[in-house]
Formats: sequence, C-alpha cells, structure tokens
Amino acid sequence: MAQTATVAIKEWRKNNKLICQIKLKYKKGLTKMAEKYLSQGESIRNIKSFVINMFAPD
Repeated sequence: MAQTATVAIKEWRKNNKLICQIKLKYKKGLTKMAEKYLSQGESIRNIKSFVINMFAPD
C-alpha cells in the first residue's frame, strides 16, 4: 500500500507542476496582450471584453 501511495503522490506532483506551468504561460500571455493593447492606446475595458469573448463558449 505504501508503494501505491508513493506512486500517487509522484503522479499528483507531476500533474500539479504541469498545471502551474500552464497557468504561468497563460498569465504571461495575458500580460503581453495587455501591454500591447495599452501601448496602442486601447482602454482596459476593451481588453477585458476581448479576454471574456476569447474564452466564452461557442
């Protein structure tokens, strides 16, 4: 049973690490996009609506 628990913990850590990497890439992408829009003079409201529409279900 200890071996099963150890394997489960290792698998959980691997999955958790992957999720954290995806979240970080997502956050970096949103930051880059926001900087791009702000440098072009777009308002924060336009950025928010763009992001909401980007992830809205079809």
